[in-house]
Amino acid sequence: MKKTLLLAFVALVAGIVASQAFAAKPFTQATGDIYMSNPSQQATFDVFDYGTTGDRGSVTYTNFDYPGGLTYTADVICANVDSAGHVAWFTFQIPDGFPGLSGLYVEVKVTDGGWPGAGNDNWGHAATGSAADGKNWCNTKGGGTTDYSIVGGNLVVH
Repeated sequence: MKKTLLLAFVALVAGIVASQAFAAKPFTQATGDIYMSNPSQQATFDVFDYGTTGDRGSVTYTNFDYPGGLTYTADVICANVDSAGHVAWFTFQIPDGFPGLSGLYVEVKVTDGGWPGAGNDNWGHAATGSAADGKNWCNTKGGGTTDYSIVGGNLVVH
């Protein structure tokens, strides 16, 4: 009897653990590797909107025309992905090591207009010194970004 109860308990626990492992949290995402002009820039990003459970992702940004060069990788602090509308808003902070820029929060809005990215997709960004403003902008699908022409690569909002 004890053995049967123990086996039943082990099977129950195993079933619960397995269901938790395979019950992935739903998310929407935006990904891309794009090149822009005026100035010459590249952005590679993976942004995951997990709703209220915490957003994730990273952005690697390069401005080829910035004096002395500018390249950094930053973690996303807010993501708001509208997969049906093919638009995503996300915010990240420029890391230390870039005098005059470090600590700024960059607010990005991307629009997936189809393949190829050049002539169809859109990247726009703006900056603020306030984390609260950057998160609010992201969460409310803010506007006011400066748009840049995408000349290569592609982005996808899904």
